[in-house]
Amino acid sequence: MRKCGMRALKYRACRYFYMPYFQLPIGDRRRSGMLIPSAGSSSRDGYWYAQPMYWNIAPNYDATFTPKYMSHRGWQLNGEMRYLTQIGEGKNRRGIPKKRPLF
Repeated sequence: MRKCGMRALKYRACRYFYMPYFQLPIGDRRRSGMLIPSAGSSSRDGYWYAQPMYWNIAPNYDATFTPKYMSHRGWQLNGEMRYLTQIGEGKNRRGIPKKRPLF
């Protein structure tokens, strides 16, 4: 496990910018937490921002939840669950959009 600490930019004795503490999984050990966000814009959705979160349920089960905000349409929740067993593997994806007209 590679760890990073809190870093701050200082001018004289005043700290004015903080960087958060990160833990980077190195090796085969999986950890739950936030993934890299994505953002963009389109004519249909407007500006949008999605922040995926990873949940390590068990060594053979995991899930990713992604709340997404779209300026023209509102909130949407997407999810994906993956599993691996002796019989086989599988993936289940679902999305729950807010029922709102496009315009």
